[in-house]
Amino acid sequence: MKKLIYIIIALFTTISLQAQDLEINAGYTMTGLQQSQDGIDGGSFKLLNGAHAGVQWDFAVFKTVPQLSLTAGLWAEMRAGRYDIDWREEGTTETRILYYGVIPVHLSYRKPINKNSNWIFFGGPELSVGVYGETNEHYYLGTQAQVDDKSPFGDEMNRFDVSLGVGAAYEYRHLQFKLSYDFPLTNSSKNDDPSTLRQHNFRFTMAYSFRKWK
Repeated sequence: MKKLIYIIIALFTTISLQAQDLEINAGYTMTGLQQSQDGIDGGSFKLLNGAHAGVQWDFAVFKTVPQLSLTAGLWAEMRAGRYDIDWREEGTTETRILYYGVIPVHLSYRKPINKNSNWIFFGGPELSVGVYGETNEHYYLGTQAQVDDKSPFGDEMNRFDVSLGVGAAYEYRHLQFKLSYDFPLTNSSKNDDPSTLRQHNFRFTMAYSFRKWK
Protein backbone atom coordinates (compact mmCIF):
# COMPACT_ATOMS: atom_id res chain seq x y z
CA MET A 1 0.00 0.00 0.00
CA LYS A 2 2.84 2.43 0.84
CA LYS A 3 4.46 1.74 -2.54
CA LEU A 4 1.18 2.56 -4.28
CA ILE A 5 0.91 5.86 -2.39
CA TYR A 6 4.49 6.80 -3.36
CA ILE A 7 3.79 5.96 -7.01
CA ILE A 8 0.63 8.10 -7.01
CA ILE A 9 2.45 11.06 -5.42
CA ALA A 10 5.28 10.83 -7.96
CA LEU A 11 2.80 10.52 -10.85
CA PHE A 12 0.80 13.57 -9.85
CA THR A 13 3.91 15.62 -9.14
CA THR A 14 4.96 14.99 -12.75
CA ILE A 15 1.44 15.76 -14.00
CA SER A 16 1.28 19.07 -12.11
CA LEU A 17 4.42 20.29 -13.89
CA GLN A 18 2.73 19.75 -17.28
CA ALA A 19 -0.73 21.15 -16.45
CA GLN A 20 -2.15 24.41 -17.78
CA ASP A 21 -4.43 24.94 -14.78
CA LEU A 22 -4.61 23.94 -11.12
CA GLU A 23 -7.84 23.79 -9.10
CA ILE A 24 -8.37 23.41 -5.36
CA ASN A 25 -11.58 21.50 -4.59
CA ALA A 26 -13.60 20.91 -1.41
CA GLY A 27 -17.19 19.93 -0.76
CA TYR A 28 -19.94 17.66 0.53
CA THR A 29 -20.41 13.99 -0.41
CA MET A 30 -23.54 11.84 -0.13
CA THR A 31 -23.08 8.11 -0.75
CA GLY A 32 -26.06 5.89 -1.50
CA LEU A 33 -25.42 2.23 -0.68
CA GLN A 34 -27.15 -0.20 -3.04
CA GLN A 35 -27.25 -3.60 -1.29
CA SER A 36 -28.47 -7.11 -2.03
CA GLN A 37 -27.84 -10.57 -0.60
CA ASP A 38 -28.82 -14.03 -1.90
CA GLY A 39 -31.20 -12.48 -4.42
CA ILE A 40 -32.86 -10.24 -1.81
CA ASP A 41 -32.76 -6.54 -2.64
CA GLY A 42 -32.04 -4.14 0.20
CA GLY A 43 -34.56 -1.65 -1.23
CA SER A 44 -33.96 2.07 -1.60
CA PHE A 45 -30.38 2.90 -0.74
CA LYS A 46 -29.67 5.19 2.17
CA LEU A 47 -27.66 8.38 1.76
CA LEU A 48 -24.56 8.59 3.92
CA ASN A 49 -22.93 11.92 4.75
CA GLY A 50 -19.31 12.76 4.04
CA ALA A 51 -16.86 15.27 2.63
CA HIS A 52 -14.05 15.54 0.09
CA ALA A 53 -11.10 17.81 -0.65
CA GLY A 54 -8.21 17.79 -3.09
CA VAL A 55 -6.67 19.16 -6.26
CA GLN A 56 -7.34 18.84 -9.98
CA TRP A 57 -5.24 19.64 -13.04
CA ASP A 58 -6.47 20.78 -16.44
CA PHE A 59 -4.66 19.93 -19.70
CA ALA A 60 -5.40 21.72 -22.98
CA VAL A 61 -4.58 18.69 -25.13
CA PHE A 62 -7.09 19.41 -27.92
CA LYS A 63 -5.43 22.25 -29.83
CA THR A 64 -8.11 22.43 -32.52
CA VAL A 65 -10.97 22.44 -29.99
CA PRO A 66 -9.97 24.82 -27.17
CA GLN A 67 -13.28 24.26 -25.35
CA LEU A 68 -12.25 20.65 -24.64
CA SER A 69 -9.71 19.69 -22.02
CA LEU A 70 -8.56 16.64 -20.10
CA THR A 71 -8.62 16.85 -16.31
CA ALA A 72 -7.05 14.61 -13.68
CA GLY A 73 -7.44 14.92 -9.94
CA LEU A 74 -6.48 13.53 -6.57
CA TRP A 75 -8.60 14.04 -3.49
CA ALA A 76 -9.35 12.52 -0.09
CA GLU A 77 -12.94 11.58 0.65
CA MET A 78 -14.83 10.52 3.78
CA ARG A 79 -18.06 8.55 3.31
CA ALA A 80 -20.03 7.97 6.51
CA GLY A 81 -23.47 7.41 7.98
CA ARG A 82 -25.81 5.31 10.09
CA TYR A 83 -28.49 3.20 8.43
CA ASP A 84 -30.93 0.36 9.03
CA ILE A 85 -29.91 -3.12 7.80
CA ASP A 86 -33.01 -4.81 9.22
CA TRP A 87 -33.75 -6.31 5.79
CA ARG A 88 -30.87 -8.79 6.26
CA GLU A 89 -30.24 -8.73 10.03
CA GLU A 90 -33.36 -8.16 12.14
CA GLY A 91 -33.21 -5.32 14.63
CA THR A 92 -29.81 -4.09 13.45
CA THR A 93 -28.34 -0.76 12.38
CA GLU A 94 -24.88 -0.21 10.97
CA THR A 95 -22.55 2.77 11.23
CA ARG A 96 -19.88 3.02 8.57
CA ILE A 97 -16.99 5.47 8.19
CA LEU A 98 -14.76 4.99 5.16
CA TYR A 99 -11.79 7.01 3.90
CA TYR A 100 -10.81 6.89 0.23
CA GLY A 101 -8.27 8.38 -2.09
CA VAL A 102 -10.08 9.23 -5.36
CA ILE A 103 -8.44 9.63 -8.77
CA PRO A 104 -10.82 11.07 -11.41
CA VAL A 105 -9.89 11.40 -15.10
CA HIS A 106 -12.47 13.51 -16.94
CA LEU A 107 -13.10 15.00 -20.34
CA SER A 108 -14.34 18.56 -19.82
CA TYR A 109 -16.19 20.95 -22.14
CA ARG A 110 -16.49 24.69 -21.47
CA LYS A 111 -19.46 26.58 -22.93
CA PRO A 112 -19.03 30.37 -22.60
CA ILE A 113 -21.90 32.36 -21.07
CA ASN A 114 -20.19 35.75 -21.18
CA LYS A 115 -16.64 37.07 -20.82
CA ASN A 116 -16.58 36.31 -17.09
CA SER A 117 -18.38 32.96 -16.83
CA ASN A 118 -18.77 29.49 -18.36
CA TRP A 119 -20.79 26.33 -18.08
CA ILE A 120 -18.59 23.26 -17.68
CA PHE A 121 -19.73 19.72 -18.45
CA PHE A 122 -17.48 16.79 -17.53
CA GLY A 123 -17.37 13.03 -17.30
CA GLY A 124 -15.05 10.03 -17.18
CA PRO A 125 -13.73 7.13 -15.09
CA GLU A 126 -12.84 7.43 -11.41
CA LEU A 127 -10.76 5.10 -9.24
CA SER A 128 -11.44 4.98 -5.48
CA VAL A 129 -8.73 3.45 -3.27
CA GLY A 130 -9.79 2.50 0.26
CA VAL A 131 -7.27 3.74 2.83
CA TYR A 132 -8.94 3.26 6.21
CA GLY A 133 -12.39 2.62 7.66
CA GLU A 134 -14.57 1.36 10.48
CA THR A 135 -17.88 -0.52 10.50
CA ASN A 136 -20.01 -0.88 13.63
CA GLU A 137 -23.14 -3.08 13.88
CA HIS A 138 -25.52 -2.27 16.73
CA TYR A 139 -28.45 -4.46 17.82
CA TYR A 140 -31.53 -2.61 19.05
CA LEU A 141 -32.48 -4.97 21.91
CA GLY A 142 -28.95 -5.88 22.96
CA THR A 143 -29.60 -9.56 22.22
CA GLN A 144 -26.23 -9.89 20.50
CA ALA A 145 -22.83 -8.37 21.07
CA GLN A 146 -21.98 -5.21 19.18
CA VAL A 147 -19.62 -5.80 16.24
CA ASP A 148 -16.85 -3.27 15.59
CA ASP A 149 -14.70 -3.87 12.50
CA LYS A 150 -11.71 -1.53 12.13
CA SER A 151 -10.48 -3.16 8.93
CA PRO A 152 -13.42 -3.20 6.48
CA PHE A 153 -11.02 -3.30 3.54
CA GLY A 154 -9.76 -6.69 4.66
CA ASP A 155 -12.28 -9.51 4.21
CA GLU A 156 -15.41 -7.33 4.02
CA MET A 157 -14.87 -4.80 1.23
CA ASN A 158 -12.74 -4.46 -1.90
CA ARG A 159 -10.10 -1.79 -1.54
CA PHE A 160 -10.41 -0.67 -5.19
CA ASP A 161 -13.63 0.61 -6.81
CA VAL A 162 -14.19 2.01 -10.31
CA SER A 163 -17.06 4.33 -11.21
CA LEU A 164 -18.20 6.56 -14.07
CA GLY A 165 -18.46 10.18 -13.00
CA VAL A 166 -20.58 12.84 -14.73
CA GLY A 167 -21.32 16.40 -13.73
CA ALA A 168 -21.76 20.06 -14.50
CA ALA A 169 -20.35 23.28 -13.07
CA TYR A 170 -20.93 27.01 -13.19
CA GLU A 171 -17.67 28.95 -13.44
CA TYR A 172 -17.37 32.64 -12.58
CA ARG A 173 -13.82 33.73 -13.23
CA HIS A 174 -11.76 31.77 -10.67
CA LEU A 175 -14.69 30.24 -8.74
CA GLN A 176 -16.53 27.02 -9.70
CA PHE A 177 -19.66 25.43 -8.26
CA LYS A 178 -19.97 21.76 -9.25
CA LEU A 179 -22.65 19.07 -9.01
CA SER A 180 -21.63 15.51 -9.91
CA TYR A 181 -22.69 11.88 -9.67
CA ASP A 182 -20.69 8.64 -9.75
CA PHE A 183 -22.31 5.54 -11.22
CA PRO A 184 -20.61 2.43 -9.73
CA LEU A 185 -19.07 -0.01 -12.22
CA THR A 186 -17.68 -2.47 -9.64
CA ASN A 187 -18.97 -4.31 -6.57
CA SER A 188 -17.54 -3.04 -3.27
CA SER A 189 -18.47 -6.21 -1.37
CA LYS A 190 -15.86 -8.92 -0.97
CA ASN A 191 -18.08 -11.60 0.62
CA ASP A 192 -21.73 -12.79 0.76
CA ASP A 193 -22.89 -10.52 3.59
CA PRO A 194 -24.07 -8.62 1.58
CA SER A 195 -23.10 -10.16 -1.76
CA THR A 196 -23.57 -6.83 -3.59
CA LEU A 197 -22.60 -3.40 -2.31
CA ARG A 198 -22.42 -0.55 -4.80
CA GLN A 199 -21.63 3.04 -3.85
CA HIS A 200 -23.55 5.80 -5.67
CA ASN A 201 -21.75 9.07 -4.90
CA PHE A 202 -23.37 12.51 -5.16
CA ARG A 203 -21.10 15.53 -4.69
CA PHE A 204 -21.44 19.28 -4.31
CA THR A 205 -18.03 20.89 -4.78
CA MET A 206 -16.67 24.42 -4.59
CA ALA A 207 -13.40 25.03 -6.41
CA TYR A 208 -10.89 27.79 -6.93
CA SER A 209 -9.10 27.78 -10.27
CA PHE A 210 -5.75 29.41 -10.98
CA ARG A 211 -6.52 29.48 -14.71
CA LYS A 212 -5.57 32.77 -16.40
CA TRP A 213 -8.47 34.82 -17.73
CA LYS A 214 -7.95 36.91 -20.82
